[in-house]
Amino acid sequence: MTDPTEHSREEAARTLHRAFNDRDREAFLACLVDDVTWHVEGQHPMAGTYHGREDLWDGYFGPMWQSPARWEDHEVRDHGDHVVALGEVFHNFGEGERGWRTVEVLTLRDGRVAERRAFTSGQPELDRFISRGCAADPEAAGPEASETAVP
Repeated sequence: MTDPTEHSREEAARTLHRAFNDRDREAFLACLVDDVTWHVEGQHPMAGTYHGREDLWDGYFGPMWQSPARWEDHEVRDHGDHVVALGEVFHNFGEGERGWRTVEVLTLRDGRVAERRAFTSGQPELDRFISRGCAADPEAAGPEASETAVP
């Protein structure tokens, strides 16, 4: 028998991705707990760990919202305390759209994202792509970029 909460945990990830794709700020933030921890992997100006919805929005998603980006779900699976989403993230910083396969691990609390980690194929290429986008638009790096960047 299927656990009735399994569908809702998977749907929480899909709802987050839909809000991201729709650029619906309020719906996106509603998918997150207030004290969310969001890890942005890589070696680019926006990489680092963001704590809380405000920090995440001001330092990462607010600037990213300015460039075309989208997430495409390939598979979303409930794994108890975690939901794993296999998908592809697409970015466009004026050089045309590029996609990277990504594994996203979401930790949920009360049906909302409490922590997020992602592992992206071709991370060095993605780092260069995002860095060029930030260089073309210094505001895209966010006001705290130097403080949150991964060494």
